[in-house]
Amino acid sequence: MTIVAMATPAQAQKKSAGADPGPVFEGMLQCRTITDDSARLACFDRQVAAFADAQKTGEVIVAERKVVEQARESAFGLAVGESTLLRGPDGEPLKSLSSKITGLRPLPGSGRLSITLENGSRWEQTDPPSYIFSPKPGQMLVIDRGAMGGYRAKIEGRTGFTRVRRVE
Repeated sequence: MTIVAMATPAQAQKKSAGADPGPVFEGMLQCRTITDDSARLACFDRQVAAFADAQKTGEVIVAERKVVEQARESAFGLAVGESTLLRGPDGEPLKSLSSKITGLRPLPGSGRLSITLENGSRWEQTDPPSYIFSPKPGQMLVIDRGAMGGYRAKIEGRTGFTRVRRVE
């Protein structure tokens, strides 16, 4: 399980997500150092109650790693995807996404494409149409970060890419 504690902006700048468990969880960890059994149990009872209260109010979020990974993929390409909360164990944002194309639609008047992926995200082609990039539903699309903050899409196993932007 991954336990993510909310940090102040200053803490978030100093440490990557997951590096600092936060004061509520840290209190539970401190209970382990108490040698007297009844005092240690009383400490754990107090700290677990504080942890449960913090979870109930949203101050602390508890999620399995799988759920966090799904959220990272779902947010890829959106401004929220840069959040420290959705960074990986290495503190880095997601660098690429691979998902099956479930829908293609031409954008009116431009010949560019609107691409819907299996994960529900929708991307729009920003480069002019090209024979190099001719996706079909069912193919795997790999989207990665391009130069200067943009995104590039390519059909898995083929050369050539097109620039895209996340719209939904």
